Amino acid sequence: MNNLSLLFSTTTLDQESIKLLDGLLTLYKRPNSHQWQCRFKLSTGAWHSASTGSDQLAEATTQAIAVYETVKVKLASDLAIKTRTFRQLATQELAAAARVVQANPNKRTHADYIHIYTKYLIPFFGDCQINDITQELVDDYVAWRISRMGKNPKTYTQRRHAGLYKRVIERARDQGLIHRNRTIPLLEVAADRAEIRPAFNQLEIKHLLEYMQDWERFGRNQRSNHMRRLCRVYVEFLLGTGIRQGTESMPIRWKALQWHWIGEQRYLRIWVSGKTGPRY
Repeated sequence: MNNLSLLFSTTTLDQESIKLLDGLLTLYKRPNSHQWQCRFKLSTGAWHSASTGSDQLAEATTQAIAVYETVKVKLASDLAIKTRTFRQLATQELAAAARVVQANPNKRTHADYIHIYTKYLIPFFGDCQINDITQELVDDYVAWRISRMGKNPKTYTQRRHAGLYKRVIERARDQGLIHRNRTIPLLEVAADRAEIRPAFNQLEIKHLLEYMQDWERFGRNQRSNHMRRLCRVYVEFLLGTGIRQGTESMPIRWKALQWHWIGEQRYLRIWVSGKTGPRY
């Protein structure tokens, strides 16, 4: 009731803002907008602003005081002041990943991020308010993901999903959408026993290279023969250097190749940057 008495109290109008509640609450208008906005400082020291949704001073004043009191109640109850859906926050992460892919098409990792968000995380969590995510919902996602994939994902894939999910939660916390005392359950990674990938032995490598020397000469046409020869050379290059195909080999340019001397023996040194970092 004390706040209502302020509706018709004399206030200081200076063309830019109106002070209410002894200066705790401010009404103002943004450039190119007819509606009144309100702002006030939270107990944390941060500023909170909101639209009153009205261009009428009396109505805007009533709405501003209502916003102020609502926020006070939420803070006292350890509730977040604002809220967003998982989809809204994940869309921001998607935009950041898309910018990286556009700037560097060889960044396959970020293309995978986009795939995980659009095919798994957003379809399941998209419409959920970020503060309404529960452990039961997270457990349901794990079961839903298995049914969608048709198998239990490997540890590496689980880590990707868990990491991208956590990014959304951290973005929400950074934006003040999750109260500091509120805990949002995270995706867990069920580790399986690591499997060592099979490798070619020396005899298999010898047979492979001998076969490719003949294989490259029997394409459908001359262009096919040239492409087969390029493929054989590429295989020999990978075998001789140990470079990973794709993310490490695709960015290589002539400037990455250097002659390197050890004593009187000359070697070709190649600069690569990939999973284990930049190296020769």
